[in-house]
Amino acid sequence: MDRDTFPTPEFTPEELKYLQEVFDNLRAITFNELMEAKHRSLPTGRLSYDYKMARILRDKVYHLGGRDTLAPGEDYHEVRWWDQQHDY
Repeated sequence: MDRDTFPTPEFTPEELKYLQEVFDNLRAITFNELMEAKHRSLPTGRLSYDYKMARILRDKVYHLGGRDTLAPGEDYHEVRWWDQQHDY
């Protein structure tokens, strides 16, 4: 492998769906932790960062599979990612 050339990762639909579920769960967990810390007047700097990163990565993984994070259901044929122009 060339030191200056990195491989381009390719994901199967099953792998993308798995990653989407992982990031869905991580985003939900970090959001709940952030809200709990705010409710208890605890420091939220790191929690806020973790939540933002989980949300950003979740959106990117969804868009890799042509899925819109706001689309209902799991059926890909119902998802029209081009309807919403997302900006990372």
